Amino acid sequence: MKNFVDSSVAAVAAVAAVAALYLLSAHAHVFGSAFDEPLYVLLSRSLLHGSFAAPDGRAVTDPMPGYPLLLAPFVWLLEPRWGLLWIPAFAAAAAALAAAWRLCRKLLPFPAALAAWLLAALQPAALGLGGMLLPDMAFLAVSLLLLDVLAQGEEAGAWGSGRVAGMAALGALAALIRPQGVCLDAAVVAALAFRGERKKSVWLAAGAFLPVALWLARNNVEGGTVTAYWGHWASQARAAAGHPFLRTLEMLESIIGLGILGLDASWSLQPAFALASLALASYGLVKLFPRRRATVAAIALYAALLGALHFSWKAVVPRYALPVMPLYWIALGGAAIAVSKSKRRAFAFAAAAIGALWLRQDAVLAAQTPHGPRVAEEKTMGWIAEHTSSSAAIATNDRPAIWLFTGRRALSFAETADRDAWIRSLVAQGADFLCLVRSVPGGFVPDLLPWERSHWIPWADSSPFFHRVYQNTAEQTQVYRIDVPDPRGYLRAWRLYADALKADPEIPRLLLGKPLTAPRSSSRRSARQLLLESSRLSPSLSWSWAGLAALADSPSQRLFYLRRAARANPTSEVISAILKRWERDAK
Repeated sequence: MKNFVDSSVAAVAAVAAVAALYLLSAHAHVFGSAFDEPLYVLLSRSLLHGSFAAPDGRAVTDPMPGYPLLLAPFVWLLEPRWGLLWIPAFAAAAAALAAAWRLCRKLLPFPAALAAWLLAALQPAALGLGGMLLPDMAFLAVSLLLLDVLAQGEEAGAWGSGRVAGMAALGALAALIRPQGVCLDAAVVAALAFRGERKKSVWLAAGAFLPVALWLARNNVEGGTVTAYWGHWASQARAAAGHPFLRTLEMLESIIGLGILGLDASWSLQPAFALASLALASYGLVKLFPRRRATVAAIALYAALLGALHFSWKAVVPRYALPVMPLYWIALGGAAIAVSKSKRRAFAFAAAAIGALWLRQDAVLAAQTPHGPRVAEEKTMGWIAEHTSSSAAIATNDRPAIWLFTGRRALSFAETADRDAWIRSLVAQGADFLCLVRSVPGGFVPDLLPWERSHWIPWADSSPFFHRVYQNTAEQTQVYRIDVPDPRGYLRAWRLYADALKADPEIPRLLLGKPLTAPRSSSRRSARQLLLESSRLSPSLSWSWAGLAALADSPSQRLFYLRRAARANPTSEVISAILKRWERDAK
């Protein structure tokens, strides 16, 4: 009895400490510092008005509507006090922790269950996500509840119609929160069939997948595609193809080594330790299998399906480990209870060391009480709301934040490494202002490409069309007014430049000094006239001058036009390199 009381006291103390850490961490989070947070609020607000669309009216097909639906009551209650949205974030984290504890107790004896739960809860990556208004914690909570209900049915020896209906509802919600929920549903359906409940597995599959199918049909009707997620996946899969060994190493390092075990990424032995832990986790599942055959089978298949999905996804970040993190520690707990008592001491020592290390990191994170705004870029967004017209169009690298915090129309950038093409995209969209904000911190969303952040500001500063009207050093933001005297003339200059390239496709090869692939075209004179007219309409269009340099009849003309091109766009490394080579050849 005394041991039971002592264990209960220890468990209560541990749960209270973890809850306090997550509460402090959530309270310290600055809303909007993670890129997608304003997007989910916008989508929740759209659902409250009877649609699922961006503020510009465009139907949204990715992300799925499950998380915005769960957020909708909080958005309705808290708008516009966005700094209080840490409350639903903490609620989702608390639900995930509770569901993780229930599943741990279903599969492990008390000491091992408590250890596995604590290690999953104290992982710094999990704690960091606990305060963010992202679907990760809500998805984890729902997916663990589904596995818990599966384990309940296995414990009772039967899956009644009510339990199957509950599992179907949880499965549908999981898939509507994140597409990875389809992997979970498939695993649970297969596990139920594996236990001989084939008829109920069919009903479960119908209940879990039908709402998802209906939503995808809605996407196809309103958005013209089943889901934009598949397009993202296809591009990621193409980028990841061809390097299976490197992909395996990346996943071991990032998802298991860093995301689950919290090992330093610079440590050379990290992949070896990750692989060893994976072998132990597999051993643990084998040992747990006789206890809960369906549940363990579902966990193993779910982990395998997620692994296959992320193997084909080029981007690999520790955040992706969260859906399997508690399951991984449960599996390691299964390995710990299966070995001899002497070896269990080694497991206990390793668990205590890891927990102490993480607890120290967690305490630092939780102690970061916010000093100042509870909303990211609050002063910058306030300035835009106050000093721009309600009809103004703002080009930005953070469209959801502009939409949510200022109510202005937000425009995106062209994906280009060329300044003039970038400016053209802004002028063509009718942008009135340009707002540049810092990249997303913490690695939860991949940071902006290095050239983007380093080039946008020089591009704007080097153009006569951009005038900086606001800058906030603390928030790392810049706002420019875009003033093109003759937007139609500027865009016509671009069309003339494009027509010149069609008239003489050899212009780029001539500019680079490469051999021609065809005899000189008789339309050379026409191309030159088009480029002259283009440079007259917009002297700042550097590529018109560069094209004239390529078609010049003499070295002096080439240098004249190319120097004009370099003055028009001093940020172009290509033009600068060509100019240096031509100046060197002219000596």
